Amino acid sequence: MDIEIKWNLCRSDIIYDERNLFVWRENLNSELSVVCGCQEKPYIPDFIEIHRNGIVGDILLSGNLQLFTEDENNCLVDKLFFQLLEDNYSLTRMDLKYSHNFTESARSFLIIGNISVREYNEKLKIGLFCDSDSEENECISETDDFLDSWYSRFSSYTDVYLRCGSVSIPVHKKELSKCSPVFASMFENITEDTIDIDYIDAPTLQAMLTYVYTGKIDNFTDALASDLLFAAHNYQLGQLKEVCSNHLKRNLNINNVIGIISIGDLIDPGLKDYGLKFLSSKCKISEMELTKDWKILEKNRQEFALEILTTIEDLRKKDLQEMRKKLSLI
Repeated sequence: MDIEIKWNLCRSDIIYDERNLFVWRENLNSELSVVCGCQEKPYIPDFIEIHRNGIVGDILLSGNLQLFTEDENNCLVDKLFFQLLEDNYSLTRMDLKYSHNFTESARSFLIIGNISVREYNEKLKIGLFCDSDSEENECISETDDFLDSWYSRFSSYTDVYLRCGSVSIPVHKKELSKCSPVFASMFENITEDTIDIDYIDAPTLQAMLTYVYTGKIDNFTDALASDLLFAAHNYQLGQLKEVCSNHLKRNLNINNVIGIISIGDLIDPGLKDYGLKFLSSKCKISEMELTKDWKILEKNRQEFALEILTTIEDLRKKDLQEMRKKLSLI
């Protein structure tokens, strides 16, 4: 589901809610609504929330929201986001960081942008979090090693820090801007010395920056490729996205193909098509039905599971027709 937004925030529409905050509310449709509110100063919005009304299950919310003064000439906030809203939560909240100091409230504001809503399955969670104490300690150790190496190789003349959780990495605005229009826009609109990166985890950020600076990816597992694919898509790093997609294609098998098709359905149509063709030509349906990913998909996304089966059937019919055509020409 993709939703375009053009929302006027007029003073006359503001309300004082049950949390003792001044907020504006807007229903996007029967399933989603947005709330924009003021925590620090009345009538100056400093956070935005996306609320679920009828959608169940884990969902991915992504998109871009811009906050303007009423004349649309002054862009105050340019917020790119990629958020997981888990099933037991009703909303996700994002702080609005202004591109320059803005202390006086306008008569009205305007929010323009888009929100994309996608279902989220268990496969996509692999590699995003450390599930046990031992894995957490391992992640911390690897982060320390990464930072030691990074500082010794790339810390000279850096001009901004990217902060992800407790990890801050010094980088060069010029280098990242050359590779990513998203970073270029971010650095134009944000003047702080430290920028929070709040929708990917630290190991993924480290791997992404290592690729930007060196063209290499260390310990390139399928899980890391999946996480990096999302990051590359989000930051419009086309070459890295292709590298991750090709890695997943090369390592397709009966046990991971459903998860990879699901990732492709969210952000990479070419990867999705490749996975479907792999299923059609190299896998038995009876074997696919026994995999963990298929059982999760069949339980949580019946419509998408049916789409996969229908596509496999269509592809196999097409292959049979082509084979008959070739035989008729002999």
